[in-house]
Amino acid sequence: MPPPGTGVPTGNVVTAIDNVDNTVFFTILTLDSNGFTLFTDNTLPADAYTVSSQYGGDTNFNQSPIDTDPHIINP
Repeated sequence: MPPPGTGVPTGNVVTAIDNVDNTVFFTILTLDSNGFTLFTDNTLPADAYTVSSQYGGDTNFNQSPIDTDPHIINP
């Protein structure tokens, strides 16, 4: 078995887009050798949102902390 942290991470990334206390978008994406691409055809109205993601880890890589980033969609 290779040492921890070697190779290409596999597993899932959970992403949510929240508005105040409501989740308006949620997905679980599987990593591949290119990482992952988040695409949604959801149209979000003008407002303040928080995008949160977390990598779930695998046998060689630890789970990440939840990373959040605020975004504002202007009218």
